[in-house]
Amino acid sequence: MRTFHFEGCWQVTTDSIRKSNHRVERTATSRLAFDAVRSHECRRIQPELAVGGRRSPGSFSECVENMTSSFFSDCRPLSPLRRFVSMGVVAILALELYLITAWFPLTSPTVVEMPSWVPFLPAFTLPYLGMLLMTWILPVAIRDGARFRACIWAFTCSFLLVLPLWIFMPTTLIRPNVPDGWWLGPYRWLVAVDPPNNVMPCAHGLGPMIGAWFLGLDRTAWRWPLGALLLLGMSSIALIWQHRPVDILIGIVAAAVGITFGEAVERSRRKSE
Repeated sequence: MRTFHFEGCWQVTTDSIRKSNHRVERTATSRLAFDAVRSHECRRIQPELAVGGRRSPGSFSECVENMTSSFFSDCRPLSPLRRFVSMGVVAILALELYLITAWFPLTSPTVVEMPSWVPFLPAFTLPYLGMLLMTWILPVAIRDGARFRACIWAFTCSFLLVLPLWIFMPTTLIRPNVPDGWWLGPYRWLVAVDPPNNVMPCAHGLGPMIGAWFLGLDRTAWRWPLGALLLLGMSSIALIWQHRPVDILIGIVAAAVGITFGEAVERSRRKSE
């Protein structure tokens, strides 16, 4: 066996070993950081391990918990698509419940009348219908994940506050005759699909008010335009005789309660983490 003593080769070999050790240490540090983040993100999900070290399939409840944890975890920011889909599901479900209770009241609705000082201006139907889009679209623009989740909680809470009143205390409003004119087509369509029930309280402004509140916190430069849109939309509710002013005020109170609840839920959730 031949032995070669070259100082240059020994130096090259030493440098290579030192660089390899540095790469190993850096890889180990990155792996530890990744494991720490993963452990924090999925700390509530502990899948059982089957014999042989392989993960068991898991139950249905574990799958649901995995899906909900990905939504309610701050470690995973919500993309615009996920916000769009999430708010769409909530808004459509609320609209379906509204239409069901409006078309099929549990008892005979109590007839209420619009105050004489409120004018009837069916041309404001388009701003009224635009409020439905605001309920869906405004929360999608919220960049902060915690604020978006608080918005979902707030809307859910406020809607659940008004829903029992529609079911157990139904009301109906006497509408004026449908006017003529091709430019009033949106109002005639609204009258055809939306019966004059569920008058008290007004839930039409819940989504826009709550969405504008949290979006204004997230994007301060949008506050004045959002305020102008809300003023136009909330006025249109009474001007087309969908709800009385007092019904709108009760809806504003419900929205305020929902906002307070949504913010409290997010604060308590952050403290628990």
